[in-house]
Amino acid sequence: MDKVKILIVEDEIFVARDLQMRLTKSGYTVPSVATTGMQAIQIVKEEHPDIVLMDIVLQDRMDGIETAEIIHSKFDIPVIYITAYGDDATFERAKKTFPYGYIIKPFSNDDISKTIEITLYKLRIEEERKKLIQKLREEVNERKQIEESLKKRTEKIINQQKKLLELSRQDYSDLVSALKRITEIDAKTLNVEQVSVWFINSDRTEFSCKELYSMSNEFHKKEVVFRSKDYPRYFKALNESRAIAADDACNDPRTNEFSIKHLKPFGITSILDVPIRLRGQIVGIVCHDHTGSMREWTKEEEDFAASIADMVSLAMEANEQQKMEESLLQSEKLKAMGVITAGIAHEFNNILAVISGNIQLIDRRYKSDNKLTDMLKIIKMATNDGAQISGRMLKFAKTKKDTVGFVPCDIRDLIKNAIEFTMPRWKNMAQANGINYRIEKKGMRDVPPILCNPTELREIFINIINNALDAMPGDGGISFSTWSTEDNIVFISITDTGKGISEEVKKYIFDPFFTTKLPVGSGLGMSTVYGIITRHGGKIEVESKLGKGTIFTLQFPTAAKMDNIEVNSEPVQSTQCKILHILVVDDEINVGKLLDEYLSDYGHNVITVDNGADAIKLSKRESFDLVLCDLAMPIVSGYDVIRALNKLDKCPKIGIITGWDENLILLKEKNLKVDFLITKPFDLPELTRHISDLKFKD
Repeated sequence: MDKVKILIVEDEIFVARDLQMRLTKSGYTVPSVATTGMQAIQIVKEEHPDIVLMDIVLQDRMDGIETAEIIHSKFDIPVIYITAYGDDATFERAKKTFPYGYIIKPFSNDDISKTIEITLYKLRIEEERKKLIQKLREEVNERKQIEESLKKRTEKIINQQKKLLELSRQDYSDLVSALKRITEIDAKTLNVEQVSVWFINSDRTEFSCKELYSMSNEFHKKEVVFRSKDYPRYFKALNESRAIAADDACNDPRTNEFSIKHLKPFGITSILDVPIRLRGQIVGIVCHDHTGSMREWTKEEEDFAASIADMVSLAMEANEQQKMEESLLQSEKLKAMGVITAGIAHEFNNILAVISGNIQLIDRRYKSDNKLTDMLKIIKMATNDGAQISGRMLKFAKTKKDTVGFVPCDIRDLIKNAIEFTMPRWKNMAQANGINYRIEKKGMRDVPPILCNPTELREIFINIINNALDAMPGDGGISFSTWSTEDNIVFISITDTGKGISEEVKKYIFDPFFTTKLPVGSGLGMSTVYGIITRHGGKIEVESKLGKGTIFTLQFPTAAKMDNIEVNSEPVQSTQCKILHILVVDDEINVGKLLDEYLSDYGHNVITVDNGADAIKLSKRESFDLVLCDLAMPIVSGYDVIRALNKLDKCPKIGIITGWDENLILLKEKNLKVDFLITKPFDLPELTRHISDLKFKD
């Protein structure tokens, strides 16, 4: 232990030297002796003694008490007074300087040693007391900091739980609105510059930003696309962990692949990314981007971010469920409407068949009457228009999937055909009126062929293009994209920049006879599109908001996913026919009369009946060369008649004249032998050609 260093302040030099000698012999160090108060203060300042022995009476402008007061207040060094005077007034003044003891002259060595040792003991106690107080202060401060930290963390957790509860009560049927709300609450709760939601496409080749919220600018944006193969380490880490918490994102091996394209350009220093899992598979990512100084993510923040990812997953699942329910409801509604529509079309075709047939008969018999012929042409045109409407009604009604007459096609060729077909409208006519439409095809990637009826699919694209142009009376654009997935599905996206579709209109867009284009539109365009797509085993979805344009997304199975390709193509021949014994079966009496009159003009022997039961009875009694039969008849249908005819020893030739959208291949699949089929309304010469093609022998 170091020797105790003592300063003596005594104006009597002999007393001072004596005292110095005594202290030195006792083992203390006395480096200096001061004779005045000012000198004492200077030595204390320079040498920092452990104890000061101070004579109360100094022959100077400052006495010992004043000097001790300065030393105590400025340097906090213990003072022991040496005095020959013991009056009360002096002691009262001395007490105010908090002395550690008194040595009364004359004094002995024992007096000095005891006083100094007591002072040193007090000093040690005081030091320990100060250290203890300091330690207590530090502990109190530390505890306060811990309490404050816990309070802040608790407040953060409570706030996070409140926000999660708030989000759990949101309506997730509209995924776009849900993502906007989730990202905004997430960013403000965790106090990060931006939060974004990214979805991974079905073949896992790309991940695109579906929603991004920037807190400083308070705006939302989306549609940024990255290729998955450019970030292998990132996706490996994402698959292996609950979250990627990168405090130093630019140098973290899990995230530094984003440095050049994403982190450095936007000043992002720390990121917290959490995978979105749906049915056990990663389908997206919730990204938290922090700017400024690097940030150390806490476990609570990671937990909150993971909960946000779960919220997005729930939103996606709810949105899928909503779409499934809407699709099922739409399907059931359209199925019911299809039955009604088909029935109307059938009855309509019967009426049109009678009108059209009689017009043709009158035209043949009164060709010389030009005025009448002109009038008949007008009626014939109206009949043909009615037949087209009826045909579109039947296309809507026929939604059962089949591949009859389908051929493998590259969907991009059909889109290009439709674009070329509509060019007069979107280019020539538009430019003549000072309007410029943009047609964008860069997004059309290579896709596998699909099995389809090319004419019908072209009709779909033409219809959607025309609707897009209707929605853009001024300048605008239409963009086309195609892509495919590993599960053999081809997708087509058609986007326009038009005025958009309201939520109310979207509910009825595929309903027959629903139109927003009165008095021009028939309301059958999009219902026909729906029928064609469903018949091809496909799906169609619509995304739109007023003022934001519309996106139609179509999907079809590839040729690899479909089979039973059947193409029905028969050559047309013409042969002279003999006089025939013909049975006409149709519950529409006027159709029977029309066919009787027309066929009788050619010398044929015609019998007509208006029900299937009579037809079967007659066919058993009489031998007919040809039976012309309707299909949809009450009680005993045309199918029943055909089965009965097929069982006869001598089965007549059979022709079907129907108002339904049937075909020969479907009849053959039902094991019904039929020679030809024509649909109402029909051209009478077409019937004559079919009869001639049967090659009846004289």
